[in-house]
Amino acid sequence: SDQTQSADSTDNNSNTNNNDNNDDTNDDSREYQINELLSLFPSLQYGMDVNPKLAAGPTGVEYTKNMTAFDLMGVELVHGWLVDPNDEQAKVVIGSKTYNELVE
Repeated sequence: SDQTQSADSTDNNSNTNNNDNNDDTNDDSREYQINELLSLFPSLQYGMDVNPKLAAGPTGVEYTKNMTAFDLMGVELVHGWLVDPNDEQAKVVIGSKTYNELVE
């Protein structure tokens, strides 16, 4: 009986340590995201550069540092820059290009 309790305690401690390691990884990732977001704040007074992928639907965007703000808050960014599905010529010209690629 004492040996069983001892083994159970060891298992519980190892599970706790594994969870602590996952928490540390999540904390490091979150800290990195927060630092990225803080570095963006000074430039937000001028706007935010978001580069939509026109043929990828309303959630298609090129991932940039600016997207960190949305990721950190758990907000899905959507845009209205869509290709008319009936306009075959536009679909051919646009393909999988982003807005920035098209205006260059």
